[in-house]
Amino acid sequence: MMRSKRRRRREEEEEEEEEEEEEEEEEEEVETFFRNPIVKNYLEREIKKRKRKKEQLERRKLCNQEESLSMYDDDDDDDDDDDDDDDDDDNVDEEEENE
Repeated sequence: MMRSKRRRRREEEEEEEEEEEEEEEEEEEVETFFRNPIVKNYLEREIKKRKRKKEQLERRKLCNQEESLSMYDDDDDDDDDDDDDDDDDDNVDEEEENE
């Protein structure tokens, strides 16, 4: 019984060590992959492209928002002011005529 427990422990320990070694190897492979100048260059270019695209999208959104606001404001202000002024003037003229 004692021997079987010891064996199990040893086997478990060996398995754990093997797993750890495999993980370390994988990490090293990944690190060497990303250290490769070609890969590094590619990734840097991709990052720059994505940043540019993001900035362009933000600019477009801002422009669109400004345009929509300006259109809304221009239309709204012009119509309201003109209509109100005209109505008031007409009312005053009508009142004067009635007197």
